[in-house]
Order: sequence, then structure tokens, then C-alpha cells
Amino acid sequence: MRQLITAVIVSCMIVVGLTSVAYAADDGPLRVFIEESVTEDISNDAAEGDEVRVNFGVAISAAMIKKDVPVLVVTDQAKSQATIRSLSTMKEQTTGRAIVSGLFGGGGDKFEGTFQVIDNETTAILFAYNVKKNNFQSAAEAFAKHFKDDFLKKGDKREFARAGDFRVFIRESATENISNDAAEGDGVRVNFGVAISAAMIKKKVPVLVVTDEAKSEWTITSVSTVKEETTGRAIVSGIFGGGGDKFEGTFQVIDNETTAILFAYNVKKNNFQSAVEAFAKHFKNDFLNKGEMKAKVLARNTN
Repeated sequence: MRQLITAVIVSCMIVVGLTSVAYAADDGPLRVFIEESVTEDISNDAAEGDEVRVNFGVAISAAMIKKDVPVLVVTDQAKSQATIRSLSTMKEQTTGRAIVSGLFGGGGDKFEGTFQVIDNETTAILFAYNVKKNNFQSAAEAFAKHFKDDFLKKGDKREFARAGDFRVFIRESATENISNDAAEGDGVRVNFGVAISAAMIKKKVPVLVVTDEAKSEWTITSVSTVKEETTGRAIVSGIFGGGGDKFEGTFQVIDNETTAILFAYNVKKNNFQSAVEAFAKHFKNDFLNKGEMKAKVLARNTN
């Protein structure tokens, strides 16, 4: 039986300020539909078709029950108010890496996943969350816990997004694995576009992220690569420190009407979470909160 490495991305986004995405308690619990989602095995020696490890969507529903999340999960999307979408990958630890982990600690299987809670009517992302765990059960339960505590229990705090905020669509983007021993098709490490939406919420970027590009004013595109640390390099890092995987990303914010690039940012980090959070921070501080653009954001929310 193979062991798994788990790293789950759960994008958390709260979007409000619009009455259509504010759910009143007297309407009963929020009705949620959970999309099916198969975890992809991106281990170098994974056989074709080995990605069907678990229906991650079903795992989420089990976690929602275990954590007593106050929503009503339905199996008919037409009867739901919101949809939970997830993407996940896993990579099993090699024997060499297991030895290094035993000597210096850390390591283990890696599971990566992304979660979004989307308002069915407006396509706005209500909540998203990123997490790293060693198995899909822990990942799903972490999402359920934070969805409950950081969104559903916040009451009026869910309504932090303002009606005048710029509407942003984030294009899907798969990270390319450029490691020397990367297997063909190993590029789909994580949907980097979805990871950006989680970072936007975590850093409280004042925009409204939507999943329907036709309803957006700006589009965020990204290109990213990852180069994994070799076993030999991991031993050196364990002894002398430093090292680790190398993750590089490039981001662009494009005006949909004029096609002008409004903002761009390059980043180098050890993991995609740090990369997207760095982008979100600089997008907020170096663009939205500066000069003329800051005035535009304020004006749209005072009219």
C-alpha cells in the first residue's frame, strides 16, 4: 500500500455587500451542493489511471457532518444556493526521501487541494481556504472546520465585500513541474488560478472574485513552474539548512475592455501558497491602495 503526501489548498473567500450573497438565518441553513472531484496522483511512478484514489467531493460531505457544519448538503444542484468546488493532487514520498525524512525530520506524502464555496446566483466566491495535511481526510476536515468557524459563524462579518468593488475573474492555470525526473503530464500540480483566489481573501484584497468571466471587469492570469529538490540536495539541506523546492510565478491583471495590463508581478518562493500570497499582498498595497486607483475604489463605493 502506498503512502501519500498531502497538501490541501482550500481557498477561502468571503464575499458580501450584495444582498444576493447574504443568507439570513431565518431562511434556514444554507443549501450546499458539493461537486464530484477526483484526486490526481502525480507521483513520478504513478500508473495511468491511478488518479482515481478517492472522490474528494464525497470526503468533504463526510467532513461537514463530522464537524457539525450548519448547512444542508443536497445532491440536486438545482435545489442548492451555493456550490462547493475542490481540486486536489497527491504525491507519494519516494524511498530516498523517506530515508532523508527519517534522518532530519519533515517530509512525508504530499496532498494538495483547493476549495471554493460559490454563490450560485452571482458566481461570487463566498469562501475559500488553503491547507496542508498528510491525508485527504485531515484536509477535508480542516476545510469544514474553517468554513464553519471563519465564515458561517461570523454573521455580519461575512458581508465585507462592497457592491462597488471591482469584479475580478481568475483564469485557471496549472503549475508546470520542471524537475529533471518529472514524468510526462506531471505538470498539473495544483490549479494555480484557484490558489490565487484563496490568497486574495486571506490578504483581504478589496475586490469581488467571480467565477463567470462575463461578469468581470478585470482578469488575472498566471504562469508558474516548480522544481523539486532532489534526494541528494535534500540531504545537503538537512545538514546545512536552506534548499527546498523552487517555485516561480508570474501574474498579470488585465482590463477586460481595453486589454491593458494594469498590474504585473514576478515571484520566487519555496511553495505556491507563499507565491500567491505575495502577489495578493502587492496587488493590494502597490496597486489598489495607491494614488489614483485608491481614489477610484473609494469613489465606486461612495456613489
